[in-house]
Amino acid sequence: MLNSIDRSSPIGKRDYAIILTAIRLGLRSSDIRLMKFSSINWVKNTIELIMEKTKELIVLPLLKDVGEAIIEYIKYGRPICDLEYIFVTHLAPTKAIGPSGMSSIVRRHANNAGIDCTIYGKGGPHALRSALATHLLENNVPLPVISEILGHKDTRTTEVYLKLDIPHLRKCGLEVPQFSWNKNNLEVF
Repeated sequence: MLNSIDRSSPIGKRDYAIILTAIRLGLRSSDIRLMKFSSINWVKNTIELIMEKTKELIVLPLLKDVGEAIIEYIKYGRPICDLEYIFVTHLAPTKAIGPSGMSSIVRRHANNAGIDCTIYGKGGPHALRSALATHLLENNVPLPVISEILGHKDTRTTEVYLKLDIPHLRKCGLEVPQFSWNKNNLEVF
């Protein structure tokens, strides 16, 4: 999906930074679109924000590629305006991107890349969060760590994001012995 984004345009720089942030950090759409300049601690290399849904503080590492994409957008793509939000619309009046704008960005680039995000629900920004959770599980990251990354207090909340991991489930299967059954007895071979 990332390779399908034309980063030579201001909107492409924005969309790339948004999608990369979602893919790499698993932030909710609302937390990305309402991320402020004050949310990024460039000295500590962290993103520190109050999550919109839970009103809880989350502190995540500002990964190098995410930081570089955000800087690229701020310096060379973001319209000049006084808004405190990092990601803004590019048509007047400039404002923070709305929920439907986020969905449109993700769906457009998923379609351009030939990716069906509906395997993770409705196929919008939330699909990127679910895909990250599934990817982490497939790479043997413990569920409590995945919960922490996603900002969940309870691992049961995280479980709804995880799609079936068939390869790992196969390792859990027990061999069933062959048997013969008739009304009078059961023979196990």
